Amino acid sequence: MNAQDTGKAPHRRSARHDEVGTPFCVTVDYDTLEEDTVTVRERDTTAQKRLPIEALPETLSALRDGATAFDDL
Repeated sequence: MNAQDTGKAPHRRSARHDEVGTPFCVTVDYDTLEEDTVTVRERDTTAQKRLPIEALPETLSALRDGATAFDDL
């Protein structure tokens, strides 16, 4: 999220990322603070998965490289 996104509804931020072709969007929310998790959304299917923060770098790399399918998360 950048300074322009602050205060905008999550669906508006996601739509903006969809327009530019961002394949995955990571959302940090109030649950992140309580559970140390983030939501990852896949652009093409709009499917969402909740992941531990510490798994995020490895998971995004595996998704990018094709080593893991989003449905397998």
